[in-house]
Amino acid sequence: MGKTSWSKGLTKETDERVKKISDAQKGKVKVYKNGHPKGMLGKIQSKETKEKIRTSCKKVIKTVEWNRKNSEAHKGKIFSEEHRKNISLAQQKLNRERNKKGQFI
Repeated sequence: MGKTSWSKGLTKETDERVKKISDAQKGKVKVYKNGHPKGMLGKIQSKETKEKIRTSCKKVIKTVEWNRKNSEAHKGKIFSEEHRKNISLAQQKLNRERNKKGQFI
């Protein structure tokens, strides 16, 4: 996947460097730019922002090669039973909406 972290397997009890970093972080409060860790959660985007997002998404040309790479990247993911159920329900809802519009699958 990538490089292994320098601190993998080390704890503050076994390594002085990790202990030093841990002690430096104690008592600090994480300050987020907009006050929330999930960024735009609960915020409403302007029409201009929505249009920018829409146009940037349209720039991704979904070719056969793109689909293959995307498929490979997601193979082997293990989903919980609850998550698989939620995916199934979402697909069923999507299919019902398509059928209402006359777009048969």
